[in-house]
Amino acid sequence: MKKIVVIIILLAAGSASGYLYYDWYKITNTTTEEQQVDLYSWTDKNGKKHFSNKPPPQDANNINTIKGVRDPGEPIITRIKTQALSYFNKTKNDTAKALDERKKRKEKEKKKKQKKDWSTSKPASSPSEKTYISPIKSGGKKRKS
Repeated sequence: MKKIVVIIILLAAGSASGYLYYDWYKITNTTTEEQQVDLYSWTDKNGKKHFSNKPPPQDANNINTIKGVRDPGEPIITRIKTQALSYFNKTKNDTAKALDERKKRKEKEKKKKQKKDWSTSKPASSPSEKTYISPIKSGGKKRKS
Protein backbone atom coordinates (compact mmCIF):
# COMPACT_ATOMS: atom_id res chain seq x y z
CA MET A 1 0.00 0.00 0.00
CA LYS A 2 2.84 2.41 0.88
CA LYS A 3 4.56 1.68 -2.43
CA ILE A 4 1.42 2.63 -4.37
CA VAL A 5 1.12 5.94 -2.51
CA VAL A 6 4.80 6.73 -3.13
CA ILE A 7 4.43 5.90 -6.84
CA ILE A 8 1.34 8.12 -7.16
CA ILE A 9 3.13 11.01 -5.42
CA LEU A 10 6.17 10.63 -7.68
CA LEU A 11 3.99 10.55 -10.81
CA ALA A 12 2.14 13.68 -9.69
CA ALA A 13 5.40 15.50 -8.91
CA GLY A 14 6.89 14.45 -12.26
CA SER A 15 3.82 15.60 -14.16
CA ALA A 16 3.79 18.95 -12.36
CA SER A 17 7.47 19.59 -13.00
CA GLY A 18 7.05 18.58 -16.65
CA TYR A 19 4.18 21.04 -17.08
CA LEU A 20 6.15 23.84 -15.43
CA TYR A 21 9.11 23.20 -17.73
CA TYR A 22 6.81 23.14 -20.76
CA ASP A 23 5.22 26.44 -19.71
CA TRP A 24 8.62 28.06 -19.19
CA TYR A 25 9.92 26.73 -22.52
CA LYS A 26 6.79 27.80 -24.42
CA ILE A 27 6.88 31.33 -23.01
CA THR A 28 10.60 31.91 -23.47
CA ASN A 29 11.31 30.14 -26.79
CA THR A 30 8.29 30.66 -28.97
CA THR A 31 7.08 33.92 -30.40
CA THR A 32 3.88 34.78 -32.16
CA GLU A 33 3.34 37.50 -34.71
CA GLU A 34 1.71 39.74 -32.13
CA GLN A 35 4.84 39.50 -29.93
CA GLN A 36 7.15 40.61 -32.74
CA VAL A 37 7.90 44.29 -32.92
CA ASP A 38 10.08 46.61 -35.01
CA LEU A 39 12.54 48.78 -33.10
CA TYR A 40 13.81 51.98 -34.73
CA SER A 41 16.83 54.17 -34.10
CA TRP A 42 17.46 57.47 -35.89
CA THR A 43 19.17 60.82 -35.62
CA ASP A 44 17.17 64.05 -35.69
CA LYS A 45 18.12 67.48 -37.18
CA ASN A 46 20.05 68.47 -34.03
CA GLY A 47 22.16 65.28 -34.04
CA LYS A 48 20.33 63.68 -31.12
CA LYS A 49 19.93 59.86 -31.33
CA HIS A 50 16.44 58.42 -30.66
CA PHE A 51 15.17 54.87 -29.99
CA SER A 52 11.53 53.86 -30.28
CA ASN A 53 9.10 51.17 -31.38
CA LYS A 54 7.24 53.81 -33.44
CA PRO A 55 8.43 54.74 -36.92
CA PRO A 56 10.69 57.83 -37.09
CA PRO A 57 9.51 61.18 -38.52
CA GLN A 58 10.04 62.08 -42.20
CA ASP A 59 13.07 64.32 -41.57
CA ALA A 60 15.08 61.67 -39.59
CA ASN A 61 18.59 60.60 -40.64
CA ASN A 62 20.52 57.33 -40.16
CA ILE A 63 17.39 55.20 -39.71
CA ASN A 64 18.03 51.62 -38.45
CA THR A 65 15.32 49.00 -38.03
CA ILE A 66 15.75 45.94 -35.79
CA LYS A 67 13.29 43.08 -35.34
CA GLY A 68 12.50 42.49 -31.69
CA VAL A 69 10.16 40.61 -29.37
CA ARG A 70 7.87 42.00 -26.69
CA ASP A 71 8.21 40.76 -23.14
CA PRO A 72 6.32 37.45 -23.04
CA GLY A 73 5.44 37.73 -19.36
CA GLU A 74 6.61 35.69 -16.43
CA PRO A 75 6.46 31.89 -16.43
CA ILE A 76 3.87 30.16 -14.25
CA ILE A 77 6.49 28.94 -11.78
CA THR A 78 7.40 32.53 -10.93
CA ARG A 79 3.74 33.42 -10.42
CA ILE A 80 3.27 30.37 -8.15
CA LYS A 81 6.32 31.36 -6.11
CA THR A 82 5.10 34.94 -5.75
CA GLN A 83 1.62 33.82 -4.66
CA ALA A 84 3.04 31.26 -2.23
CA LEU A 85 5.29 33.86 -0.61
CA SER A 86 2.48 36.39 -0.28
CA TYR A 87 0.20 33.71 1.24
CA PHE A 88 2.98 32.67 3.66
CA ASN A 89 3.58 36.29 4.75
CA LYS A 90 -0.16 36.92 5.16
CA THR A 91 -0.55 33.75 7.25
CA LYS A 92 2.48 34.67 9.35
CA ASN A 93 1.10 38.16 10.02
CA ASP A 94 -2.40 36.84 10.78
CA THR A 95 -0.97 34.29 13.22
CA ALA A 96 1.07 36.95 15.00
CA LYS A 97 -2.02 39.18 15.27
CA ALA A 98 -4.13 36.30 16.60
CA LEU A 99 -1.53 35.44 19.23
CA ASP A 100 -1.32 39.09 20.33
CA GLU A 101 -5.11 39.33 20.57
CA ARG A 102 -5.25 36.08 22.53
CA LYS A 103 -2.61 37.35 24.96
CA LYS A 104 -4.49 40.64 25.45
CA ARG A 105 -7.79 38.79 25.94
CA LYS A 106 -6.22 36.54 28.61
CA GLU A 107 -4.83 39.58 30.40
CA LYS A 108 -8.27 41.24 30.35
CA GLU A 109 -9.90 38.07 31.69
CA LYS A 110 -7.30 37.88 34.45
CA LYS A 111 -7.98 41.51 35.42
CA LYS A 112 -11.75 40.90 35.36
CA LYS A 113 -11.33 37.84 37.54
CA GLN A 114 -9.30 39.85 40.03
CA LYS A 115 -12.05 42.51 40.14
CA LYS A 116 -14.78 39.87 40.59
CA ASP A 117 -12.99 38.25 43.52
CA TRP A 118 -14.65 40.56 45.99
CA SER A 119 -14.35 38.13 48.92
CA THR A 120 -10.64 38.84 49.31
CA SER A 121 -10.79 42.57 48.67
CA LYS A 122 -13.88 43.42 50.76
CA PRO A 123 -13.68 42.74 54.50
CA ALA A 124 -16.79 41.43 56.24
CA SER A 125 -18.39 44.08 58.38
CA SER A 126 -21.45 42.35 59.81
CA PRO A 127 -22.02 38.84 61.23
CA SER A 128 -24.39 37.93 58.38
CA GLU A 129 -21.68 38.75 55.83
CA LYS A 130 -19.18 36.69 57.83
CA THR A 131 -21.36 33.61 57.58
CA TYR A 132 -21.73 34.18 53.84
CA ILE A 133 -18.04 34.85 53.20
CA SER A 134 -16.58 32.15 55.44
CA PRO A 135 -17.79 29.20 53.25
CA ILE A 136 -16.28 30.93 50.23
CA LYS A 137 -12.90 31.37 51.93
CA SER A 138 -12.86 27.80 53.23
CA GLY A 139 -13.52 26.33 49.77
CA GLY A 140 -17.25 25.77 50.21
CA LYS A 141 -17.10 23.94 53.56
CA LYS A 142 -19.05 25.33 56.49
CA ARG A 143 -17.05 26.17 59.55
CA LYS A 144 -18.30 25.67 63.01
CA SER A 145 -18.43 28.99 64.85
